[in-house]
Amino acid sequence: MPEKLIRPSGNYRKLLSYQKTEVIYEMTFYFCQKYLQKGDLCETRPPETIANMAIILINQADYLLFKQLERLEKDFVTQGGFSERMMRVRKEKRGF
Repeated sequence: MPEKLIRPSGNYRKLLSYQKTEVIYEMTFYFCQKYLQKGDLCETRPPETIANMAIILINQADYLLFKQLERLEKDFVTQGGFSERMMRVRKEKRGF
């Protein structure tokens, strides 16, 4: 099967790193709605449970994004970038 020049894009919402960061956003939104008032200068201390959960999720999202970047680097080194794929497709088409 010939290699496709433009790979089908994936659904970013399925990425675990995206799902974790979305939870962080939702927790932050919930926290701000519940514990902060308009004009509040964050003098209210956040409940430690929510803060700890947010920190854990941020660390997990950071780790997952790092692993995703490592994988992208590995794929680039082994399979090349767009220009290399373009050249391979051209050669296949011409029968080289």
